Amino acid sequence: MALWFQIAIALNLIYWSIFFFLLSRRRWTVAALMAGIFHMLFAAVVSVAPIRATLDPHYTNFGLGFIQVKGQAAAIPAALVLCWALSAAWLAVGKGKGRWMTAIAAGDTFSSSCFSSRGRLLRARSGRSGALAQEGRREGLHKRQKVRVELQMTGQRRSMV
Repeated sequence: MALWFQIAIALNLIYWSIFFFLLSRRRWTVAALMAGIFHMLFAAVVSVAPIRATLDPHYTNFGLGFIQVKGQAAAIPAALVLCWALSAAWLAVGKGKGRWMTAIAAGDTFSSSCFSSRGRLLRARSGRSGALAQEGRREGLHKRQKVRVELQMTGQRRSMV
């Protein structure tokens, strides 16, 4: 068994034992339990990344949405993502109601918007690439119009959209 897999098992045993302890206090709702389980599963996936990025000089890449970090510089973003996942899971089953669930939902909305809008964020930062993308769309539109006109001139009734 690989060293990093053994570390992942040990860390996840610690994380899940805290989760089950908070779960046993019965301060959660069904929605909070679902949110907690999903956050714990996400934390299980990224549990080794901060340690491996710190200790392994050949660590290749930590990529999650627009976060793309290589080498030992990946330790801080990986640790922040892990801390968010664990704190959200533990707060969900520990508090389970009210403002804490709103804070978890707001944090998840922010992170999902960052993770899902990778292309838009990168294009918005660089005005030149946005202009090139707009020019490419215009060029594609002109090509479709030319094909439509050519088809009409030859008498065919199909149009390319």
